Amino acid sequence: MYRPTGVDASNYLANVSADTTASISPKALVIGITADDKSYDGTTSATTAAFVASGLLEGDVVMVSSANGLFDDKNVGTGKPVSANVSTSGSDAGNYSANATADTTASIIAKELEIGITADDKTYDGTVAAITTAFVAGGLAVGDVVTVTSTGGVFDNENVGTDKRVTADVSVSGTDAGNYVANATADTIASISPKEVSVSLAEPFLYIREGDPLPDIMFNYEGWIFGDAGNEGYTVLKDGIPYDATSDESAGIYIITPVPFNSNYIFAMETGVLHVNPYGPGTRAVRPVLNCIEEIETGYYLANFEYKNDNDVAVYIPVGADNFLTGSGIDWENSGVQPTMFEPGGGSFMVFFDGSELSWTVNSRDDNKKVSNAAKANSSSTKCQSNLKSAYVSTDIKEEELLDPDQLVAYPNPVADKLYISMKEIENYKMIVLYDFTGRSHPLTSIDQRSDQLEIDMGHLSSGHYLIRIVMEDSTRVVPIIKQ
Repeated sequence: MYRPTGVDASNYLANVSADTTASISPKALVIGITADDKSYDGTTSATTAAFVASGLLEGDVVMVSSANGLFDDKNVGTGKPVSANVSTSGSDAGNYSANATADTTASIIAKELEIGITADDKTYDGTVAAITTAFVAGGLAVGDVVTVTSTGGVFDNENVGTDKRVTADVSVSGTDAGNYVANATADTIASISPKEVSVSLAEPFLYIREGDPLPDIMFNYEGWIFGDAGNEGYTVLKDGIPYDATSDESAGIYIITPVPFNSNYIFAMETGVLHVNPYGPGTRAVRPVLNCIEEIETGYYLANFEYKNDNDVAVYIPVGADNFLTGSGIDWENSGVQPTMFEPGGGSFMVFFDGSELSWTVNSRDDNKKVSNAAKANSSSTKCQSNLKSAYVSTDIKEEELLDPDQLVAYPNPVADKLYISMKEIENYKMIVLYDFTGRSHPLTSIDQRSDQLEIDMGHLSSGHYLIRIVMEDSTRVVPIIKQ
């Protein structure tokens, strides 16, 4: 209560109370925020918490909160600006005026990115090199631009195998690469398959004499990788028995077989032949013999050579200084192939020539010495018994018309399928050979032997002119045949 004072106060009677109006302005309240560090997630979102930084009177009930916290950008960094909306609530909130936004700093930490690889299977190449491709196995945020690559891919070793471990260096690049921390290496599995190699002899045919050491045997390994081991082995066998230079019964034909071993390869192998000629005591010389000549037309002859080999095994004599033909009138183009492998017992050889002097010389071993044998032919040599005095050729002859049993008759001629040859005891022939007019021999696939008659299947032959040479015990006959 207020009482008036002063000299004259007692002269007055005053009211004892009064009223008016005035304002209370809100107090300033400062709201701050904190923000959590986070792992990169490709967004700017931030987790924030509000607090009263200053201005709150003791005892007042005011609560503060934050919303929409944001980093300045999405990228990895430390001490990055963060802002958020802030607000107040509570019974005393109306007595305060607070800031609407607040800011602070926080960090975005690089996110782990998992890089995987795939590896191509390969064929063995002697190296551990592997072709790999990188891919993101996990951790990439949606929409981010990141490229992963792999280099230096290697298998655990170079050898053939399935599900072999492969490792490679991996890396990341691209616009958003800096926001990730990735593994530097990755691994997977892949297989190495065997490499195909073709093996053949540098010289597929070799020959030596009994008692000689084995010659140098070299192989071609097409596809073999230089430096690999396992391509040295081979066998030289005849009927499963290795060649023995100390044996006096080692002559014959041996098969040379490469025996490579390396599990990194698959082998396609060709074999070769080692021919061992007989040598030393008991060896018999190969002897060329002229059987007869046939005048094909005026000034054009066919010499029927034979050879005799009394050894139990074949003798190989290559064409050259020890096996040669001489003569100025030889028809080389149409003559037969000059024998080089002289089979036990013997064989034949046909040469077309002009009737001038012709000689076939063969040098070979006889016991422990080298001897030379030659067979000569010219237009005056013994004629083959293939004219009408010894052979009769007809297209319409009938079997009942064969009156002379010593006469050799071939019918029908020309022949389309079955050819019949009749002569006394012809079923006891020693050898029958069919030649075309180039001198090339052809196999006779079917010969039906009957008493004094042979039935020969000619159906498989091409049309043309042929000669059939029939060797009997004491004579040889040559019959010209036309195949339709």
